[in-house]
Amino acid sequence: ARLESASRKMRTALLLICLAGSAHGFASLSLPTGRAQRGPGLRGGGGELRMSANVRPSPAAAPPVAIPATFRQVYAARPGLGVGDVAAVRELPMLVPGPGQALIEVRFAGVNGGCETFRARGDHWFARNQDAVDGFALGAEGAGIVAAVGEGVSEVKVGDHVAFIGGAFAEYVLAGAPSLAKVPVASPEAVALRISGLTAAAAVEATGEAQPGQTVLVTAGAGAAGAPTLF
Repeated sequence: ARLESASRKMRTALLLICLAGSAHGFASLSLPTGRAQRGPGLRGGGGELRMSANVRPSPAAAPPVAIPATFRQVYAARPGLGVGDVAAVRELPMLVPGPGQALIEVRFAGVNGGCETFRARGDHWFARNQDAVDGFALGAEGAGIVAAVGEGVSEVKVGDHVAFIGGAFAEYVLAGAPSLAKVPVASPEAVALRISGLTAAAAVEATGEAQPGQTVLVTAGAGAAGAPTLF
């Protein structure tokens, strides 16, 4: 009975997520289909995420539409046991980018199970959600198209395809321009690279300092971050 109840709650949460993004796509982060190229383009922010030539990205997203007066967002009014307990859809006035910010029209969002559970519960690094007076947005990594930019933004321009982190279960989101990563096209592959791909690259190349020809041990190699290390 408990499993059936949990399954119903998860289905409800996924329906809410799909409702909020009815005109957009949502990508699972279980296995990214692209391979990140080594080099200066693979950076955490303000750079580019590049996919190797043997990857076939999803069809190019349509150009950004006229910015509406309102947008929908999947959010939680208060912390709970998990996403299925707290997820709801609200309609908000359109966001206006401030200095250094960009407004992103979200086309794809990653479904990051562990991250969203901690966020919904207000656990660990999401403890601040316990005190959120107006609720808090759900969703982590996403990809979309820059719809507007604030004063002083030079990293991106309107029409650029980017990957971002934060509040991705929405039709629009604000992000700091320096944190955005330009991508060839807003796609599921770009979403998968934004957190999981970069985590794998950082673990192998920066932290592990692995060199060609070395043998390495990858624990949890089937996970969203573990799998890209084996590509």
